[in-house]
Amino acid sequence: MVFWRYRGLPCVLALLLGCAEKPTYPVKGRVVYADDQGPLAVPVNFAVQDGTLLFRTSPASSLARHLRETPTCAFEVDRIDTRLRSGWSVLARGSAALVRHPGMGFDAEVTTPWPGGTRFFLIRITPSELTGRRLLAP
Repeated sequence: MVFWRYRGLPCVLALLLGCAEKPTYPVKGRVVYADDQGPLAVPVNFAVQDGTLLFRTSPASSLARHLRETPTCAFEVDRIDTRLRSGWSVLARGSAALVRHPGMGFDAEVTTPWPGGTRFFLIRITPSELTGRRLLAP
């Protein structure tokens, strides 16, 4: 395993740092938090804007309830190529907040969640720490 430097960063980390275009392939991430029963990782569609991560969830979800009470969370995204035995993983630790007043044209940037149901709570994660690794075959 190789920890990366600025050059050749995975797309999500490069987007967070403001040095890349949006990826041309679909990328899904996982919001990670701990509730009374332990750690959870919830898959979400997301967008990157101004160094933050954005996703939608249902106001009645356990994720929304938890983040309203305890905003500390992490966000993990990866891309693995099993054929080439390579890939990358990015972990952003930070805090989440409900976006109460999205700016003009903002909704078009956040993809529609794949699961059905009402998911109109827009959550922003502001990373305080970014780590990751690139996986390379020997």
